[in-house]
Amino acid sequence: MFFSFVSALFNFVFYYVPAGPLSYMCILLKVFGIASQFNTIFVLVEMRLPPANTGSSLVIILTVGTATAAISPYLAQASAPFPMIISSLLALGNLFLSLGLTEPGLYLPRAMKLSENVTILQLE
Repeated sequence: MFFSFVSALFNFVFYYVPAGPLSYMCILLKVFGIASQFNTIFVLVEMRLPPANTGSSLVIILTVGTATAAISPYLAQASAPFPMIISSLLALGNLFLSLGLTEPGLYLPRAMKLSENVTILQLE
């Protein structure tokens, strides 16, 4: 959730700072926020989704993320206010969707039990 906020904040600030080192710093921090969101997906999925759905959930999440990254250059070519508005709305949407997640570790005992069964099967 923090990284969604960082990404949205520096995307918004980027359009109001003058060209130069500050604008490059805003872009760097926005990319940092996006990369951090991408890396925390694996931890969130493992801790907040049932173990049986982990693989398919990761495929859906990563496919949507890759598709969004693929169309981002086309969004950037839109006229002046629209790239800021669209990317800020996506980042804020991500922030609000993350508030609807289940509590952390809810499915962790089931995942540990499943991993213990897999370990026992592999040893036998």
